Amino acid sequence: PEQVVIILFEYCISINKTNMRYIEKIAYSWADNGISTVNKAEEYINKKNEQQKIESYYKAKFKVSGRDFTDSEMKFLTSWVYDLKASEETILAAFEKTILNTGKLSFKYMDTIIRDEAKTPAEKNGAKSKFNNYPAKYEISDKEKSRLEKMMSEYEDGE
Repeated sequence: PEQVVIILFEYCISINKTNMRYIEKIAYSWADNGISTVNKAEEYINKKNEQQKIESYYKAKFKVSGRDFTDSEMKFLTSWVYDLKASEETILAAFEKTILNTGKLSFKYMDTIIRDEAKTPAEKNGAKSKFNNYPAKYEISDKEKSRLEKMMSEYEDGE
């Protein structure tokens, strides 16, 4: 519809992308994603603007300059903000811990910290098994575990 095309042009101009080939590519993308009404177009633009604000904010906090976040970095960031509902303090604390422990920005490392923080107390304090380091592809039956525990206790008692 004409009104959606106008919104498309306004959006592209607002992000300084006025090349007709780019605008055409965005138009096809919108069509493929079912953005064909004014409401859907405005919803899409609002979501993009919010993502851009979050990206800009955390780029400044993480001291990233001269480049945009990669797609995978943005997936991590949006997952933390929208899916896990991690607070700004949690994300920045994970950033600090990552820099202290690795000496560099590592989204994967931060993700581990943030996901661990998001666990419930029951998940964090669950029953600890002596077999945590045993490869997951090799499953041990309860009977085998008890045999191993018995052997371990006999070995420990014998010293």
